[in-house]
Amino acid sequence: MVSSRSHFNIKWICIFVGICCLQQEIVLGQSNTNEYWLFWTHTQKINDRFGLLLDAQTRSQQSLKQLNTLLLRSAIAYNFKDNSSFALGYAYKSDFEQKKLTGYEHRIFQQYLRDFKIKKVEVQIRGRLEQRFLTEVAT
Repeated sequence: MVSSRSHFNIKWICIFVGICCLQQEIVLGQSNTNEYWLFWTHTQKINDRFGLLLDAQTRSQQSLKQLNTLLLRSAIAYNFKDNSSFALGYAYKSDFEQKKLTGYEHRIFQQYLRDFKIKKVEVQIRGRLEQRFLTEVAT
């Protein structure tokens, strides 16, 4: 049985969430800028134990012609027998403002992947540690 006090709290929580949804531009401080994100990933099997991981990401604002961020990542992975893998890799990231390079970084990373099923749904979890080496470009 639901007490009247908990029903009262749920009612006010629903009203608050509704107001936030209606006023999201004020509450969340969102602007009218459009942001675009493109992500491409590829896994290449070398043999039963080893594989290559490759991915590329781009981020843009306002126009697809103006690139804000470019991230390129590659790794070599060792596949275990239990649907998991460990990878060592390198990534390069660069940042742009008004088509000028403003900074870049080199990253090395270690990654653990685990694949499993929950009934009919395939699930993959990932843990990644990255060591970042930042560089700012003088303007």
